[in-house]
Amino acid sequence: MSKAPVVLRDLVVASLGSVLEVETRDGEVFRWSRGACEMLWHPQTKTLLWFDADAVPIEVDDEKKTARAISSFERFKARDADRVRAERYAVSGPWSSLGAAARVDYHSDKWSEKASYTHTLGRSVGFWRQGNSRGPWLFLLRGGSLMVTPRGLVG
Repeated sequence: MSKAPVVLRDLVVASLGSVLEVETRDGEVFRWSRGACEMLWHPQTKTLLWFDADAVPIEVDDEKKTARAISSFERFKARDADRVRAERYAVSGPWSSLGAAARVDYHSDKWSEKASYTHTLGRSVGFWRQGNSRGPWLFLLRGGSLMVTPRGLVG
């Protein structure tokens, strides 16, 4: 399983859809309602992440980070980027490992078609949560060879 996650502060991310469910290799299942948590891709750290907290939009003057997020969105969705942005989330507290992730289910409009997808994850993808016991929380999947390609999620 991957090492503890890096600190993510100001994020330039690509919106890939909404996360529905994550199952760990131990069989524990975590669920979210469709549309409740937007699944985001952070290309600099090759991390899938989602929050149950409100975000504050921020200005970004790093063209390289913005270009990577736009490129990730366009590869995944096979269309021009319309939902790439920079945001700051107010999540604090300790990181907790939720185990090795086996799969993630998500809903997306990639290729301009709305559908739900299941992605089986590689053995070394870790599932993490940051936050206090009652939230808000940041969840992330990180490690292995996780990446966004024209086929969708890989790794």
